[in-house]
Amino acid sequence: MSDVLLVTGGTGLTGSTIALQAARQGREVRVLVRGGDTGPLAAAGIEVRTGDVTDSVTLDAAMAGVSQVVNTAAVLSGTWVRATPEQMWAVNHDGALNVLEAAARAGVTRCVHIDSNSIWDTTTPLTERSPLIVVTSYDSPYVAAKRAAYAGALHRVTRGQDIVFVTPGAIYGPGVFTERALDPTSLAGSGHRVRDIRPSDPDAPDIGTMRQFTERRYATPLFDDSETVRALGYHSTPRAEGLAVTVKWLRAEGRIREELTS
Repeated sequence: MSDVLLVTGGTGLTGSTIALQAARQGREVRVLVRGGDTGPLAAAGIEVRTGDVTDSVTLDAAMAGVSQVVNTAAVLSGTWVRATPEQMWAVNHDGALNVLEAAARAGVTRCVHIDSNSIWDTTTPLTERSPLIVVTSYDSPYVAAKRAAYAGALHRVTRGQDIVFVTPGAIYGPGVFTERALDPTSLAGSGHRVRDIRPSDPDAPDIGTMRQFTERRYATPLFDDSETVRALGYHSTPRAEGLAVTVKWLRAEGRIREELTS
């Protein structure tokens, strides 16, 4: 077996960043994409395959000769999302487990499963061993699918599959596919500043699936990633630093006005 790294969701912000970083480190990289512009990936010497995590046939073809897989393909959550609950489940649950099953069939040595901090209990600082949040009546389709995918992946670990779980603190920042890295917010075009609301108030606006996060209690600090730091030498990017880099990139891309960054 050759030492090929497969990254699904290769044109997304996370997937493209991982693929390009691995290629710069001298890795042989292949990406699975559904289509669209892949020029920056090809220019970096990355092999591009067209397919979908919901399609086992294209997954099996993409797995040929692969030694490790990072699955970043996902339908994102937010008030701007137009995906149906069925589409959320098809990609974020079924698709994620399809990747793991295809990897097992191909004899892939290691898989990386990216979950979401929205599936963890936030009443105490999030660590590498935090419990899952309990099922509630205000679960969003995104949380339901991601939590179920985690459970399905963990089941495969008990059967001997080598799976690394990664919980991102936040996914934002510069990317080579600007359109895939940006989405309009629920306030786009409203002409109003953000104001505090209580979703339980009778006159409160409907904030959709984001209401689930207002019902939670959050620890301070929210994260304790000390175990990951010790094991991998990894250090989180401070929020102020990350936002400064992101704003600089958005300005260079002409995506935000000067008066909003001064």
